[in-house]
Amino acid sequence: MTKAVAVRDYIEKELVEAIRNKNAGREADCRQALVSDATVIESGAAHLSQLLRLWTAEVMKRGRARRWVPENTAWDAHAAIKLYHQVAQHSLAHWLSGAAANDLVLAAGFVREHVLNMVSELHGIAGSHAARATAKLRSPHA
Repeated sequence: MTKAVAVRDYIEKELVEAIRNKNAGREADCRQALVSDATVIESGAAHLSQLLRLWTAEVMKRGRARRWVPENTAWDAHAAIKLYHQVAQHSLAHWLSGAAANDLVLAAGFVREHVLNMVSELHGIAGSHAARATAKLRSPHA
């Protein structure tokens, strides 16, 4: 991420210099690079948002199946949904960052336990997909 910011800063400085020197070709190249960069960032954010929605739905499904919390009343159901969202957000962020399990700091041990459980699930899902992809690549009929 730091390298991407440094590259963007460099391009912005180049753009200012191109405008100052009235170099229309270089200015156009810099503007195009900045537009492309913004498009990539927006696309990545959209993919991350979709991934979080899908993972939240999966966490809700697994949490309900494992009966993490009772959902007998409207208040219980609201609290459960809040828990599922919190666990999904923290587990996905933790898994994507690749931080060590000890680095995960949450106030409630109950939430932390479920987050670590879901991080483990994410590792299992990724490992399963990697194994299938490897098998397909090795297959002569892939």
